[in-house]
Amino acid sequence: MEFNEALRRTFAGHWRLLVCFVAVPLLVVAVMHALSSPSYVATGRIQASSTPPGTDTEADAVLNRVAGIATSPAVINDALRQAGITTRDANQLAGGDVAVGRLGSSAVFNVSVTDPSPQIATGLAGALATQVVTFINGAGDPRTTALVTQLTSQQQNLLAQRQQVAAKLALASGPLDTANLSAQLSTLDQQLNDLGSTLRQLQSTVLSTGGSAAVISMPPPATQAPSKLATDLGLAGLAGLIAGLLVATVLEVVRPRVAGAREFARELGTVDLGRLTPAPDGGDAVTIDVATTVALRETVTRTGTGTMVVTGPLPAPRLSALAEELANRLSPGHGTGGAPSADGVSARPAGFADPGRTATLDPVMELLPQHEAVEVRALPDVDTTSGNGRRGLLVVAPDLTLHREVDDIRTLIAATGWPVLGVLGMRALRRRESSREGGPA
Repeated sequence: MEFNEALRRTFAGHWRLLVCFVAVPLLVVAVMHALSSPSYVATGRIQASSTPPGTDTEADAVLNRVAGIATSPAVINDALRQAGITTRDANQLAGGDVAVGRLGSSAVFNVSVTDPSPQIATGLAGALATQVVTFINGAGDPRTTALVTQLTSQQQNLLAQRQQVAAKLALASGPLDTANLSAQLSTLDQQLNDLGSTLRQLQSTVLSTGGSAAVISMPPPATQAPSKLATDLGLAGLAGLIAGLLVATVLEVVRPRVAGAREFARELGTVDLGRLTPAPDGGDAVTIDVATTVALRETVTRTGTGTMVVTGPLPAPRLSALAEELANRLSPGHGTGGAPSADGVSARPAGFADPGRTATLDPVMELLPQHEAVEVRALPDVDTTSGNGRRGLLVVAPDLTLHREVDDIRTLIAATGWPVLGVLGMRALRRRESSREGGPA
């Protein structure tokens, strides 16, 4: 089987199936993204080692260590307790909501937390960055570690107080209340700045006395996470296409088909005589080009066929209509532009020009010698008394015909002893056409 034939049988023969397998996952992914709530991501930056990695292998080893710590449920639970978050599960967060990224080949890392709530994402990212640094520096002075934990707890309390004061300030009505709340807010901001500076200095001290990690920057307010719709759609479409191709391949193994007339003729060991094209009006009628007509006439003359029997995997009414059309095309008078004159000499065809004028190529059929009449019948219309002379089979094979039809034709040839004149191709029948006309003969 040629590669082009395999492509036609798989893609052209099962295009509806492939479209369904690709469209359904795309639709499901699009609906899921449309119904899902937006997510927010907050990122804190830490330094995991005071010594820069010498090679990419060392940098990867440090990255694996930091990622293993940051995605550990125990460390995430400590971060949740530190941030005062009770509505999140550590195992779920460790599964995909916590991410660690390295900046180049350095020992600086971004610890990111994704969550539907921007406040929770920001608070948890800061607490988790602190917990990772504390875990890495766990071999240092326990008193320093306890002090860092105490200062971090105070920072979280001050942040909670600031949120309450900011909420009251937004609802304040009098100038005096506004001034008092603004002063409290400024005092809390100053305390937060002092506390953050103290934490950074303390972590720097830990670094100089043996600690190797520090929080470089606490996470800013969370931002909306970038959409993964395009990536998910691409993966869903690719997965659907692969699944569709597998199903189409299995169907072709179970119910093999013949791609077209050329392959059908090759299976029968005969020739491909041409192709029947649909009529311009879009109906069930077909047209036969000049080359196909010439091939049929010469084949009939060469084989001495008196009756051409038209067969193939087509409904009986369609075979009868094709036989009638072929009979008209193969009649001796078809295509002649002039009748014989009184002296028995054929009149000059109208398409040939007089001397000194240009001839057209329309009356090509008039150049051919006249042949004896041949009777054309559809296989369902043949009986023991019909036809004259030797009979020959003309097979009409639509595209993507089941391979068992080839075996049926071979059985017919073996039973009748009729030679095969050739194969004519045509477009594949639609299901509604086949059911309307009663199915294949």
